[in-house]
Amino acid sequence: MDDSPRRKSLDLLIAVLLGGASFALYAVTLAPTVLAGDGGEFQFVPYLLGVAHPTGYPLYTVLGWLWSHLLPLGDVAYRMNLFSALWAALAVALLYPFTRSLLRQIFPALSPSIRRLIAIVAAITFAVTPTLWSQAIIAEVYGLHIFLVVLIFYLLLTWGEGRQPRHLLLAALTFGLSMTHH
Repeated sequence: MDDSPRRKSLDLLIAVLLGGASFALYAVTLAPTVLAGDGGEFQFVPYLLGVAHPTGYPLYTVLGWLWSHLLPLGDVAYRMNLFSALWAALAVALLYPFTRSLLRQIFPALSPSIRRLIAIVAAITFAVTPTLWSQAIIAEVYGLHIFLVVLIFYLLLTWGEGRQPRHLLLAALTFGLSMTHH
C-alpha cells in the first residue's frame, strides 16, 4: 500500500517542492558577486578549467565548467554561487525519500502519513541549518559533497530494501565519483 503509484507520485511531488523551495530560499539569499578566499577561488577555477587548492576538486571543477558555460545568467561568480545552491537544494530534496525509507525500515509499524510528515520536517530542518545554508549561498564544494553523501546513503538503503544489484552498482559509482570530489 505504501508503494502505490499515487503515493509514489505524492512523494516525488513533495521532494520536488522541498528541493524547489530550498533552491528559491538559497537563490534569494545568494551572494551576488565575487567572494574572497576559497569562495572566490571556486567561482573562477571551474570557469577557467583550472586547478583549485588540494585536493583540486576535479568533479566540482568539471561540473562547474559545464554549469558556468551553459547557464547564461549573471556573471561567472553569480553562476557558481548558484551552482552551490543547486546541489544543496538537490541534497534537501533527496533527504526526503532517504528519511522515508529509513523510517520504513526502522519503524515498519509507523503509518505512511507519519513517516511522510517526519521526513518533511527533517528535510526542512536540514535545509535551514546554518551550516548548510551558509555553504549553499556561496561558491563552495560542500553542496555537491553533501548531495553525494546523501545519494550514497539513499542508494545503499534502497539496495538493502530490495537487494537489486543496480542500486549497489549506482552506490559504488557515486562513491567513486565522490572520491574525485572531496
